[in-house]
Amino acid sequence: MTPLQYKSQYLHLRVLERLLQTTLDQDCQIRTTSVHISKYRSAGNTSSTITATSSRSAIESAVNLIEKRRIIGLIRQTGNNGLDREAVSKCFHGKGSVADCQKTVTALVAVHATDHLQSYCDQYLGTDCSGFVNSYFSSVHGVPAKAIRFYFTRGRRNQRIRFNDFKNNDVLIWCDVHGNNNDANEKAEHIAIINTVRGISTNELQALVVESTGTFGLVHSNYTFFNTRIPEVYRIFRPLKPGITNYVKVVPALLQ
Repeated sequence: MTPLQYKSQYLHLRVLERLLQTTLDQDCQIRTTSVHISKYRSAGNTSSTITATSSRSAIESAVNLIEKRRIIGLIRQTGNNGLDREAVSKCFHGKGSVADCQKTVTALVAVHATDHLQSYCDQYLGTDCSGFVNSYFSSVHGVPAKAIRFYFTRGRRNQRIRFNDFKNNDVLIWCDVHGNNNDANEKAEHIAIINTVRGISTNELQALVVESTGTFGLVHSNYTFFNTRIPEVYRIFRPLKPGITNYVKVVPALLQ
């Protein structure tokens, strides 16, 4: 399964909903409900710089924590001990896999948490950048979840220093123009996955990239990579954020 196919599963979650009986003799009716999990959701702000955006992120995280506790409390109160509280916790903080999201939406329906399921999911559930990347590699390839910097540490021996080295499922690690990873400075860390290397020319490379980003949520787009004066550092053009200049390093997540 490719990253793009895995992303599609977040957007087409199906859950069985048990309808209330209207008479004592009537069999309980079951219907299938579909929701999409597409929003960016983070456990906390990754930047040390205090900005309006980081303050808003902190407030959203606090609200999510309160709501998560409410849902877990409802699970206990209603005696639904078979529901997966760990999955619920992950999904409220941007770290849930597709399977975790399925379990969480099932729990929301079981405890009658909301009358507006999709709106609720948009407000409280989602993935952050490492949540999506970790979920893909863990669920599809059996690679244990790790912090962004450890993806770089694990793959740096095979760091992509030429366009011809790029492969599908490589990960992009955000850095500055000098190659310093963003965990070492005030810029927010970010990670994304190459779904497909689409074309290479002398001066640039095209690749379809899948990511969860704060502005747009869970998305894919066609990136363009350009060489810089440092062989392992690439300047990228992101069509969804055309006015922002970013630099990345590219390493394999799946080691041979």
